[in-house]
Amino acid sequence: MRGRVAALYTLLLLANVGAWAWALVAFRAYPLLLGTGLLAYGLGLRHAVDADHIAAIDNVTRKLMQDGQRPVGVGLFFSLGHSTVVVLASVAIAATALALSSRLRAYHDVGGIIGTLVSATFLLTIALINLFILVAVWRTFQRVRRGGPLVEEDLDTLLAGRGLLARLHGEQLRVDGVPVGQLLDERPDEAPEPGGSCIAVLATDAPLTPPALERLARRAGLGLARAGSVAHHGSGEIFVAFATATERSFPDSRDLDALFQAAVDAAEEAVLCSLWAAVDTVGREGRLVRALPRETVLELYRGRGR
Repeated sequence: MRGRVAALYTLLLLANVGAWAWALVAFRAYPLLLGTGLLAYGLGLRHAVDADHIAAIDNVTRKLMQDGQRPVGVGLFFSLGHSTVVVLASVAIAATALALSSRLRAYHDVGGIIGTLVSATFLLTIALINLFILVAVWRTFQRVRRGGPLVEEDLDTLLAGRGLLARLHGEQLRVDGVPVGQLLDERPDEAPEPGGSCIAVLATDAPLTPPALERLARRAGLGLARAGSVAHHGSGEIFVAFATATERSFPDSRDLDALFQAAVDAAEEAVLCSLWAAVDTVGREGRLVRALPRETVLELYRGRGR
């Protein structure tokens, strides 16, 4: 294993050194292009650790490890596949632009409409597929609640009881600082395994820059911690934030602190509201996960002078 890892790192190092050696030779008379290449290299490194990339690589790696394998090159082959697609797309765009350079103006408006329609159609198609999946899952859930049979193939990943909310419905749960999870007498007979993942998406109309949005997204973890999450070793939380404002600016520290506070409060409230609205649920193999005992929680909360 160590030999494979060492060989992989050596290969990556040689590839980077070779790429920059080629760039220095090719762009020695064009320092502007060399600077542009350095900028592209830095942006590429930043893009490599985007949340969707990490999630995809992590999921594949976990699956292979569950199958008894010891994957080493998942990230490398993911990057090679991703880069190949980007390079081929860039070549196709450059060749098309060169061929149509004399008539590009005539295609500009039409291309804009077609591109928008393709993007919108793709997103709407994905939304429609997810809607059908949601309806199917809801019907299965209702059938099981009415005492119908639980088909493993239909409910393989539904309500497995190993996500963030299932973990918090135990000793970890805290409500406004009150350790409700430790005070509750009603706990599941079989505690869920630590781990699972949570995805938090924060939306704001504040005109934040991308760096400010990254800082805002990180505050979602503080909200989860307030509710009792400790981000177990097996956790794979992903936090993202976006702004709907058309202009971007970096607010002063007071405004930014207020947004940070709102992000923490919103993440905590989202978890608690989800737990409060939950009902008794039957998962795989007839496993029953009971809802949070609301009245008992309120009594414990009031008993602490809240």
